[in-house]
Amino acid sequence: MSSGTTETTGAPVGCWGLGVEDWAVESLGLDPPGSSPMLSPDAETLHWRAFLGGQWHVVRSVRDDPAVAFPAGASVWPSSSFEADHPAFVAATQELFFGGNGDIYVLPRDGDGWGVPTVAGGALAFGNRVESHPNPTADGATLLFQRDDGPAWGQFQLGFKFWQVARDPQVHPSFPDVAPVEVTPADPGFGVLACPALAPDGLRLFFGAFDSEGGGFGDPNDGRAGVWFAERDGLDAPWQGVTRSAQLRVPGFVTCPVAVSADGCQLTLALFTIGPGTPESRIARRG
Repeated sequence: MSSGTTETTGAPVGCWGLGVEDWAVESLGLDPPGSSPMLSPDAETLHWRAFLGGQWHVVRSVRDDPAVAFPAGASVWPSSSFEADHPAFVAATQELFFGGNGDIYVLPRDGDGWGVPTVAGGALAFGNRVESHPNPTADGATLLFQRDDGPAWGQFQLGFKFWQVARDPQVHPSFPDVAPVEVTPADPGFGVLACPALAPDGLRLFFGAFDSEGGGFGDPNDGRAGVWFAERDGLDAPWQGVTRSAQLRVPGFVTCPVAVSADGCQLTLALFTIGPGTPESRIARRG
C-alpha cells in the first residue's frame, strides 16, 4: 500500500495538490478500542483516548512505515477525571494538548513522565463556553480550537465557531490571556460546522459540516454531514477555496475529520451517529 507520498527527482512531494475526492478509506482498527485518533505530522504516531479500567487513558501507537497499519497501542497517561479528548502531542515543545471538562488543557512532558495538566491559557481564551478539538501547529505556536458559541440551525440548538490563539513557546509556557481570534470559514452552504482538523503548518483545514439541504431538518445521519476543506495564505489570513468532499461522507453516519499529516496524504476520520449507534475510526489515504 502506498503511503501517499510521491517522488520526483528523489525529493518527496506531498499530496496537497490532489483533489478532495482522491481518497482510499479503510478502518483504522484502534487497539485498544477508543476514539479521537490524532495523527502526528509524519503519520508515524497515533494518539487516541480509550476507557480502560474505569478511567480515560491516552493511548499511543508508533509505526516505522506510514504505509503499514498501526500496531496495538499502550497507555501513556491515565487521565483520571479528565476526558482527554483529541490528544494532540507537539514534539517540538514536548506537550500534550487535549479537551476535557469544557476546556483545553496542556500537559508538559517531564523527562520520562508527565507534569501537571493545566488550562492552556487564560479566561479570555478558555473558560467562557465549552472549548474542544485542540489543533496545535507543529511548532506549538498556534492553537486552533472549537467553541460552542455558533448560531442555532434547524434542529440543532447551538452551533460552533473556530477560534485561534498564538504564543511564542520559548517565552510563554501557556497561551497569553488575550481574546482569541475567530477563524471560522465563511459559509458557502454547509449550515453548521464542527470538528476542525488543522494541518501542522496551520495553512490548511479539514472540517465537518452539515449540508444545508432541508435547512437543518431531517435525518442528520443520512450522509449529509461530511468533510469540507479550506486553505489560507498565512496564519492571519482568511480561509479560501472552501470545498465540499462528496467522497468523505457515509450514509448512516456523521463523518468528521480528526487529524491530517503534514504532507496531506493521510487523514484520520471519526464516524458516529447523532443518537444511538456504534462509532468508528477510519483513515483516508491519497497519492
